[in-house]
Amino acid sequence: EFYKFLKKEDAGLLDFNVNDDDDSIPDDDPEQQAHQLPERLEEMEDLSDEDGEPLSKEEQVQVTTETIEKWATQLQKTQPTLNTIRHVIRAFGLAVQSAYGGAEATTDSNDKKKKKKKQISTGAIDDPESFNAIVRVCLKQLLPAIYRFLRIKLVTTSKLKPETSANWKYLEHVMKKYLLNFTRLISMINVPTTLNTLLRHVRSLIPFVIVLPNTRQALVKELIHIWSTSTDERSRVIAFVCLFHLIREHRKEMMGAVLRKMYLDYLKNCKFTSPTTLPLINFMQRSLVELYSLDPTVTYQHGFVFLRQLAVHLRTAIQTKKPVSYFR
Repeated sequence: EFYKFLKKEDAGLLDFNVNDDDDSIPDDDPEQQAHQLPERLEEMEDLSDEDGEPLSKEEQVQVTTETIEKWATQLQKTQPTLNTIRHVIRAFGLAVQSAYGGAEATTDSNDKKKKKKKQISTGAIDDPESFNAIVRVCLKQLLPAIYRFLRIKLVTTSKLKPETSANWKYLEHVMKKYLLNFTRLISMINVPTTLNTLLRHVRSLIPFVIVLPNTRQALVKELIHIWSTSTDERSRVIAFVCLFHLIREHRKEMMGAVLRKMYLDYLKNCKFTSPTTLPLINFMQRSLVELYSLDPTVTYQHGFVFLRQLAVHLRTAIQTKKPVSYFR
């Protein structure tokens, strides 16, 4: 039945040579069993980044300081190109990934060789000079070039709205990657002077964070962590300033969750009070007062919930009359 069906639908499939049977090729003939190379090899697919976008020839080679300097010169033009901005942001992402993965490198030499080979083929930044160069370009020259590309006149950072530009649709995706990679970079830095420089840059990135909601959670979490645990007073102050402006500009969606997280971290620091930790606790207390003063409605809701919780703990301690309850 299947033969009749093929004969009716497509008779060309049945036009094969019956004489070419398996007896013409012996099983023990190694020359006939060997794999035959095709006349034309298939072309290798273009290298692509993590988002599936093809990488240019410039990005498929090792990124050097000379390449970064050339990008910096192009960013200083009156109207920088979109490709230059993309090159810089992608190179910055590769630099952060190389630094982030370097701390988790395995001892297997084969894995290291494979990893190094992959990095070089995709435009890796694996030397300190290139890493510092690309970070310096992002801190000083990237944002002014983005403003010129978007054709936005920078009056004040609080009034900057990149989504109003017609060119924003070309930068939305790469800016999201840049913000996420920059947040990861902040989490890796322990030197106070370097961290303070990065946090000042975060202040200028707030308009873009507001436009891209998917980047807020990670950045806010890292800022709260610095605000509550950093040993450097200036780092805590700058992190608080970033949180203050972020909440003030986008109060409705963020204020409740951010204040709750900050208050819980404040309680963790209050458990163990000493002359060393007392200045940090006082700073966190004054910071929370500033933020709670922005919205009395949210302040009332949080105050009601946490005071009620405190009253429940007090009632439990009075009723049980155990040392553990009093300590709690």
